[in-house]
Amino acid sequence: MDFNKILVIAKRNNLPHNDIETIREYLEHREWGIAFEQLCSAIEDEEIVITEDDYALIEEIGNIMNMDKKLWRCLKHKK
Repeated sequence: MDFNKILVIAKRNNLPHNDIETIREYLEHREWGIAFEQLCSAIEDEEIVITEDDYALIEEIGNIMNMDKKLWRCLKHKK
């Protein structure tokens, strides 16, 4: 799995610069789980509505890393 997709999702959804930089730093230090948590938290905190495709990718990454599903379930795209 290319965990740099976490950063791609962050940029694509226009997260604040400080969140993107924090995610980048975690990824550089191979702290993929913390980077993933930061991504999900920032999306929720900023109340960003993500696409179904981004949600599916977040879900895939979370499942591969065996992360708590509560991290991303609140991000489900609302129609």
